[in-house]
Amino acid sequence: MCSSVRNDFWEDREIDAALAPLARRFPRQADLILDIRESLRGRRQPGACVRCFFQLVEKGATAEALGALRDWLERHIEVVAHGVENPGAAKESKRELEKLPLLLESAESMADYCRSLMECFHYDRVYMLPRVEMEFRYAAAERVELVAPPLR
Repeated sequence: MCSSVRNDFWEDREIDAALAPLARRFPRQADLILDIRESLRGRRQPGACVRCFFQLVEKGATAEALGALRDWLERHIEVVAHGVENPGAAKESKRELEKLPLLLESAESMADYCRSLMECFHYDRVYMLPRVEMEFRYAAAERVELVAPPLR
Protein backbone atom coordinates (compact mmCIF):
# COMPACT_ATOMS: atom_id res chain seq x y z
CA MET A 1 0.00 0.00 0.00
CA CYS A 2 1.15 3.49 -0.69
CA SER A 3 -0.41 6.79 0.26
CA SER A 4 -1.19 9.82 -1.79
CA VAL A 5 -2.29 13.23 -0.65
CA ARG A 6 -5.79 14.39 -1.51
CA ASN A 7 -6.15 18.10 -2.14
CA ASP A 8 -9.88 17.92 -2.99
CA PHE A 9 -11.04 17.92 0.61
CA TRP A 10 -12.45 21.43 0.20
CA GLU A 11 -14.61 20.63 -2.78
CA ASP A 12 -17.51 22.99 -3.35
CA ARG A 13 -19.97 20.11 -3.51
CA GLU A 14 -19.20 19.07 0.07
CA ILE A 15 -19.67 22.63 1.34
CA ASP A 16 -22.79 23.13 -0.78
CA ALA A 17 -24.27 19.84 0.44
CA ALA A 18 -24.07 21.18 4.00
CA LEU A 19 -25.41 24.65 3.12
CA ALA A 20 -28.08 23.99 0.47
CA PRO A 21 -30.73 22.66 2.89
CA LEU A 22 -30.21 25.73 5.09
CA ALA A 23 -30.51 28.09 2.12
CA ARG A 24 -33.82 26.50 1.10
CA ARG A 25 -35.18 26.50 4.64
CA PHE A 26 -33.97 29.98 5.67
CA PRO A 27 -33.95 32.17 2.54
CA ARG A 28 -33.87 35.35 4.64
CA GLN A 29 -30.49 34.28 6.01
CA ALA A 30 -28.91 34.06 2.55
CA ASP A 31 -26.24 36.64 3.44
CA LEU A 32 -25.06 34.60 6.44
CA ILE A 33 -25.05 31.39 4.42
CA LEU A 34 -23.11 33.03 1.59
CA ASP A 35 -20.60 34.45 4.10
CA ILE A 36 -20.01 30.97 5.50
CA ARG A 37 -19.64 29.53 1.98
CA GLU A 38 -17.09 32.14 0.91
CA SER A 39 -15.02 31.71 4.06
CA LEU A 40 -15.06 27.93 3.76
CA ARG A 41 -14.19 27.91 0.06
CA GLY A 42 -11.22 30.20 0.64
CA ARG A 43 -10.23 28.61 3.95
CA ARG A 44 -10.41 32.05 5.54
CA GLN A 45 -11.75 33.23 8.86
CA PRO A 46 -12.74 29.99 10.60
CA GLY A 47 -13.94 32.03 13.60
CA ALA A 48 -16.32 33.94 11.32
CA CYS A 49 -17.79 30.63 10.13
CA VAL A 50 -18.42 29.61 13.73
CA ARG A 51 -19.94 33.03 14.47
CA CYS A 52 -22.26 32.71 11.44
CA PHE A 53 -23.30 29.24 12.65
CA PHE A 54 -24.38 30.75 15.97
CA GLN A 55 -26.12 33.64 14.21
CA LEU A 56 -28.20 31.05 12.35
CA VAL A 57 -29.05 29.48 15.72
CA GLU A 58 -30.14 32.89 17.00
CA LYS A 59 -32.30 33.37 13.88
CA GLY A 60 -34.21 30.19 14.72
CA ALA A 61 -32.42 27.45 12.80
CA THR A 62 -33.01 24.16 14.59
CA ALA A 63 -30.35 21.64 15.55
CA GLU A 64 -31.79 19.32 12.91
CA ALA A 65 -31.55 21.97 10.18
CA LEU A 66 -28.00 22.83 11.21
CA GLY A 67 -26.86 19.21 11.53
CA ALA A 68 -24.96 18.89 8.24
CA LEU A 69 -23.27 22.29 8.65
CA ARG A 70 -22.37 21.55 12.28
CA ASP A 71 -20.88 18.19 11.30
CA TRP A 72 -18.85 19.81 8.52
CA LEU A 73 -17.54 22.58 10.77
CA GLU A 74 -16.66 20.12 13.53
CA ARG A 75 -14.68 17.98 11.06
CA HIS A 76 -12.78 20.89 9.53
CA ILE A 77 -12.28 23.49 12.27
CA GLU A 78 -10.45 23.06 15.56
CA VAL A 79 -9.69 25.23 18.57
CA VAL A 80 -6.00 25.84 19.21
CA ALA A 81 -4.60 27.08 22.51
CA HIS A 82 -1.40 29.11 22.47
CA GLY A 83 0.74 30.03 25.43
CA VAL A 84 2.08 33.58 25.41
CA GLU A 85 5.41 33.86 27.19
CA ASN A 86 6.06 37.62 27.10
CA PRO A 87 2.67 39.36 27.05
CA GLY A 88 2.92 43.05 26.28
CA ALA A 89 6.55 42.83 25.18
CA ALA A 90 7.60 44.15 21.80
CA LYS A 91 8.21 40.57 20.73
CA GLU A 92 5.68 38.20 22.26
CA SER A 93 6.58 34.54 22.10
CA LYS A 94 3.73 32.12 21.40
CA ARG A 95 3.74 28.36 21.33
CA GLU A 96 0.99 25.91 20.58
CA LEU A 97 -0.16 24.15 23.73
CA GLU A 98 -2.91 21.89 22.45
CA LYS A 99 -5.66 21.43 19.90
CA LEU A 100 -9.25 20.84 20.91
CA PRO A 101 -12.07 19.60 18.72
CA LEU A 102 -14.79 22.05 17.79
CA LEU A 103 -17.95 20.79 19.55
CA LEU A 104 -20.93 23.00 18.77
CA GLU A 105 -23.91 20.86 19.71
CA SER A 106 -24.37 21.87 23.34
CA ALA A 107 -23.66 25.61 22.99
CA GLU A 108 -26.50 28.07 22.41
CA SER A 109 -24.39 31.08 21.44
CA MET A 110 -20.85 32.06 20.51
CA ALA A 111 -20.48 33.69 23.93
CA ASP A 112 -21.58 30.48 25.69
CA TYR A 113 -19.21 28.40 23.61
CA CYS A 114 -16.22 30.66 24.26
CA ARG A 115 -17.07 30.92 27.95
CA SER A 116 -17.12 27.12 28.28
CA LEU A 117 -13.73 26.91 26.54
CA MET A 118 -12.27 29.49 28.91
CA GLU A 119 -13.72 27.68 31.93
CA CYS A 120 -12.25 24.43 30.66
CA PHE A 121 -8.81 26.02 30.54
CA HIS A 122 -9.24 27.78 33.85
CA TYR A 123 -10.38 24.73 35.82
CA ASP A 124 -9.02 21.70 33.93
CA ARG A 125 -5.54 22.79 32.83
CA VAL A 126 -2.40 23.96 34.55
CA TYR A 127 -0.14 25.96 32.28
CA MET A 128 2.51 28.02 34.01
CA LEU A 129 2.28 30.86 31.53
CA PRO A 130 1.22 34.48 31.96
CA ARG A 131 -1.43 34.20 29.23
CA VAL A 132 -3.20 31.58 27.18
CA GLU A 133 -4.95 32.53 23.93
CA MET A 134 -7.33 30.44 21.88
CA GLU A 135 -8.19 30.66 18.22
CA PHE A 136 -10.26 28.79 15.68
CA ARG A 137 -8.19 27.21 12.92
CA TYR A 138 -8.91 25.00 9.96
CA ALA A 139 -7.74 21.46 10.56
CA ALA A 140 -5.08 19.95 8.31
CA ALA A 141 -6.00 20.74 4.72
CA GLU A 142 -4.97 17.39 3.34
CA ARG A 143 -6.08 13.84 4.00
CA VAL A 144 -4.15 10.72 3.26
CA GLU A 145 -5.87 8.17 1.10
CA LEU A 146 -4.62 4.59 0.88
CA VAL A 147 -4.19 3.30 -2.65
CA ALA A 148 -3.60 -0.32 -3.59
CA PRO A 149 -0.32 -0.97 -5.43
CA PRO A 150 -0.62 -1.82 -9.13
CA LEU A 151 -0.81 -5.51 -10.02
CA ARG A 152 2.18 -6.94 -11.85
